[in-house]
Amino acid sequence: MQKFLWCFLLGVGIHFTLRAQQAPSYIIHAGEIVSAVIPINEQYVYGEFQQGTVWFRNGNSLPALLNYNYLYGEMQFINSKADTLALVEENSLKKITIGEQVFYYMNKNGFVELLTAPLPVKLAKKQNIEIIRSNFRLVGNSGGLGLPAPAPPTSASGTPSYNYKKLYTQKTPGELELTMQTSYYFVDQNERIYRAQRSTLLKLFGRHKKTIEAYIDTNQVDFTREKDLKKLLEYCAQY
Repeated sequence: MQKFLWCFLLGVGIHFTLRAQQAPSYIIHAGEIVSAVIPINEQYVYGEFQQGTVWFRNGNSLPALLNYNYLYGEMQFINSKADTLALVEENSLKKITIGEQVFYYMNKNGFVELLTAPLPVKLAKKQNIEIIRSNFRLVGNSGGLGLPAPAPPTSASGTPSYNYKKLYTQKTPGELELTMQTSYYFVDQNERIYRAQRSTLLKLFGRHKKTIEAYIDTNQVDFTREKDLKKLLEYCAQY
């Protein structure tokens, strides 16, 4: 009986642990508005806009009230008229600092949040709420993947087409499912950003390729798991 009870409790614990690790999923029904259904506090990194600094590639900087929007994949700010706007001319941006947090800008690919410092090669992550399923035709890109392509009014077959981002503020013609997507990146000592991949890391530590390969294989490193990547970079830091 005790053995059965222990197995049951263990199973329940694993079930709730897995649930806790799963990214939130949002179902938007026809006639609903995405930005109205997803709670506003879940659309942003911070519950309120925070005082931070915008750093430009030319060395200049500006203070601003800032917050990162997961849904649009944008770093937003509040202007003097209390309007919420997205940062423009992003190609001139280098990074955003908000307190201890740093967000690097990747050309045409939005922002990544720095997770580890001061390692020689640091870990960063990019998070966005993205559309993963719809029962109608979409064009362009989901949140955080760059500006969507212009949406033609109809497809070649005559089926209406809908632009991703326009759907976030208008009633949807059908059902959508969105979820938080996370991808990881390496940031080198020159603040260059690379997708977190085995091949990339081995290039960054070329002189110690065989040793690092052995660590990756022995520890079965999963390049989609934050915990694995942090341990891997801590190991690499000795070289």
